[in-house]
Amino acid sequence: MNYFTSLFVSLCTILLVSGCSDRNATDDSVRTIRIVPSIQTRVSGLYFEPNDCIGLTIVQSSGHYVDNSRMIYDGSTFVGENLVWYDASEGPATFMACYPYSSEGLVESFSVAEDQRSGCETSDLLGAVKKDVEPTSMVNMVFYHLMTQLDIVVNNNTSATVTEVVVSGFVPAATVDLSVPTATAVPDGVPADIMAYEVTPGEAYRVILVPQQAAMTVTVRTDDGEVRTKSISSEQLEGGRRYNLSVVLDKQRVDLALSGEISDWIDGGSLDENPGGSTPDPDIPDADGPTLEYAGERYATTVIDGVTWMSENLRYLPEGAILGEDVWTPGNGTDQSGDLGLLYSYAMAMNGATSTSGDRVQGICPSGWHIPSRAELETLISSVSLDFISDAGYRGEGGSWVYSTSTLMSCDLDTSSSDMCFVLRKKNGELSIRSMEVGWGFSLRCVKD
Repeated sequence: MNYFTSLFVSLCTILLVSGCSDRNATDDSVRTIRIVPSIQTRVSGLYFEPNDCIGLTIVQSSGHYVDNSRMIYDGSTFVGENLVWYDASEGPATFMACYPYSSEGLVESFSVAEDQRSGCETSDLLGAVKKDVEPTSMVNMVFYHLMTQLDIVVNNNTSATVTEVVVSGFVPAATVDLSVPTATAVPDGVPADIMAYEVTPGEAYRVILVPQQAAMTVTVRTDDGEVRTKSISSEQLEGGRRYNLSVVLDKQRVDLALSGEISDWIDGGSLDENPGGSTPDPDIPDADGPTLEYAGERYATTVIDGVTWMSENLRYLPEGAILGEDVWTPGNGTDQSGDLGLLYSYAMAMNGATSTSGDRVQGICPSGWHIPSRAELETLISSVSLDFISDAGYRGEGGSWVYSTSTLMSCDLDTSSSDMCFVLRKKNGELSIRSMEVGWGFSLRCVKD
């Protein structure tokens, strides 16, 4: 073999090896398991942040493929180091994940902090499960709150200043089953005094509790040395739900009453049928109708003038959709609460459908439900108060988040311009129908057929 022939063979070998390396790198990239998370809210009011970690367990019929693999959030997905897909011939698997990550293994027990005065984040356990997962590019997983959040609003009619709020009667330890996922109080556990986080000094407080049925006692301390205590009957607090409690201080006593309009991670309903003997507000629709189960989440519904509406903004992330591309979280990705839901472009919400006058459009709504028409939104305006529309804002021109104005999308385009659709707009204390650009991001409430 002469010099030139040898050189040619060497170059071909280098190119072949390089090509194989590139293909292997590409294959590994494609085979990497990625989790696209969806959550209703964080206690702190924030979405997942870069470098947040979850623990992922993958179970196949033949056994565990991986146990509590640590995955890191990169701003759009959770990715694990060297975690690649199993062979498709091995069949589907069940994915279970929890946040925050624990190096001790998949969470089977959990305790909320008894002193939450510095914050509630460490007590907010999130769990997610998805079954029958086949090897694919990405896996969408919905993370649920497994604990209960209690928001306490203090109406202080005294001259003293509130210094501390304590909730008693609840067991702080829980057993966790991520295959559901769910959490329940440890049987025969010892109740504890949970010191609340001060959201607004002297006015608003928050505690995270383990779901259970118990008699609740609230203690309020003020700077004049007074200690006021009040108990309410045994109540069932459910996991993943948020309840509002009104505490009224009057001289030497304290009264407790649940607010008439409950704002929830998932609809928590009312702890009492008519708390405090209050009179229901006729301007607020009854939000205690049947719940709607859709894509692993529950939504409260309400009947308005004989029509069943979702009482919460849709928070469904369509299969394959990526946050930031036709689907956005309110606040340009910094906030995603159960009340605020997600923001959708017109095209994403319609899911390929076109609007014909008088026809119902399902779009991304569940089967048997549809995107409201302009006429249905106009009827809604005449039947509800401002409180019915969540203050999610909308994603406007140039990708800016407009927080001072909220919207609900319709399926109807403005006939004068195909680039505009009709929406219900909440602005400056008024509800109206407006024409806005289809590429912007709006909230969506589905209507039952």
